[in-house]
Amino acid sequence: MVLVAAWLGLTEVLGAHPFWAIAVAVYGVVPGLISWAVLRRTRAGLPIAIVMTIGSAAAAHFGKAAFAASYAESVWGGRFWFFGWIALCATVLVVLSLLIAAIMRRVTLA
Repeated sequence: MVLVAAWLGLTEVLGAHPFWAIAVAVYGVVPGLISWAVLRRTRAGLPIAIVMTIGSAAAAHFGKAAFAASYAESVWGGRFWFFGWIALCATVLVVLSLLIAAIMRRVTLA
C-alpha cells in the first residue's frame, strides 16, 4: 500500500522531494519489513511503531524546513529530509501491517 501511495503521488503531496518521492518508499520497504518482523512478536509493537512514525515524520518535516531555509546548502537538513522520509515510509508500512494483523486476529476469533 505504501508503494502504491507513493506511485500515485501521495508522498510528494505530503512533502517529499519530487525527485525522490517514489524512491523513498521503495527504499523503506526492506527496513519496514524487518521492523515489522521484530515488532509483531512484542505486545507493545503497535504503540512503538506509532511513536517511530511520529519521530520519522518530525525528522522529515524539520529536515525539509532546515534544507529549504538554507537555500539547499544544509547537508544535515537534506539528509534528515531524505532519510526521514525513508523511515516514515518504513514505519507507515509497519503500522499498517500491524493494524491489518490485529484486525485479522479479531475477525478470526469472532
